[in-house]
Amino acid sequence: MAFKIDIKRDVEKFEIGSKTFELELQNEKLVKYNAKINEVVSKSEEARGKEDDLELVDALREVEEATKDLIGIFFGNGAYDEIFEEVNRSSYVMSKVIEQIVEAVQIIVTREQEKNRENKKQAYYKKKNEAV
Repeated sequence: MAFKIDIKRDVEKFEIGSKTFELELQNEKLVKYNAKINEVVSKSEEARGKEDDLELVDALREVEEATKDLIGIFFGNGAYDEIFEEVNRSSYVMSKVIEQIVEAVQIIVTREQEKNRENKKQAYYKKKNEAV
């Protein structure tokens, strides 16, 4: 007889339009998400500072590519295009959806990091109490 052990995947689900996407919550992914969000924010701020039209167009292309990469890192390759189709290829709606995704991911990352810190602290005190 075999024992069946269920393994719970550590993911958050996002329902965007008619599609469902999963955000994996492993520690190394949380770090990656945070770094990529910071990169996109930095590129966006750089683009806002451009006064020359050609520089602005190039900077906005970089922001768009970084955003596509960000969504790919969150939900897998091709997710950006799937979401873009869900919003009827509207750049304005897409930007609002991305804002909501990024806000949610930042909340999730913060929550998971706090949970990890608390677990480490509890493990430390447990080990310390066992040693006494």
